[in-house]
Amino acid sequence: ITDADVPDTITVSNYLPLAGGTMTGAITGATRYDSYNSAAVDHVWQADSGNLNLYLDSANSSSANRTGLNMRRARGSNASPSTLSSGDRVSVIANWAYTSSGYAVASTINTYADTVGASTTTSSLRFGTANAGSSATDWIYMNGDGGIQWITGTKPTCNSAHRGTVFYVAGGAGVKDTFEVCGK
Repeated sequence: ITDADVPDTITVSNYLPLAGGTMTGAITGATRYDSYNSAAVDHVWQADSGNLNLYLDSANSSSANRTGLNMRRARGSNASPSTLSSGDRVSVIANWAYTSSGYAVASTINTYADTVGASTTTSSLRFGTANAGSSATDWIYMNGDGGIQWITGTKPTCNSAHRGTVFYVAGGAGVKDTFEVCGK
């Protein structure tokens, strides 16, 4: 990273955990701090041709090392974390699309702590998409027990635009649920 890569609106006091004093000298690379490895990452981001790409590079000969994006969540504060409650969302990766009214969520991948024990959790991944006129809704759950749960919505008309789409349709009281595939 060179000085030209950093916008003038970014200040040290807003983005670096300094407790007074002045930061001097060159920063030679982003360092990853965790219990596995503190090796420097080659580069963290790259902007080119109007694209912003996030790269987490790692090159080594050990099969035990890996590159990871680690997101941690607790209740309380950073200084005094406390246990999550069952059902808390741990993290989200959200994809936003710009519309004539501003940004709108297009899709999400959520991680939930479904149950929280003394030293373990049972979690789920939830994949969500938006349909015109709605915000992103979780449709498919990957449960901690290995099961996949389909969440029902309004099934559209089966036509060439939906050919091959699989639908789970919840039946009403006393009516059997169905699992359908649109085919023309």
